[in-house]
Amino acid sequence: MACGLPVVSTDCGGTAEVVQDRQYLVPPRNPQLLAEKMKEIANLSQEQRLLIGGRNRNKVQKFDLGHIAANWIQIYREV
Repeated sequence: MACGLPVVSTDCGGTAEVVQDRQYLVPPRNPQLLAEKMKEIANLSQEQRLLIGGRNRNKVQKFDLGHIAANWIQIYREV
């Protein structure tokens, strides 16, 4: 996502929070669906991949270490 690419992921750990797009989030231990979603992304037009990738890049910025550190510093200043 940080590279501005479409992402397919299994729904484990905190991936749902990061990916957010349920269309490309598959249940764990479902290799058939994972392969289908990977094929689906591979068959998208370049324009569609760029659009999804751009959205992903924007979504993932809130998980950037600098952004998270700034949030924690702000919390400590408020206390």
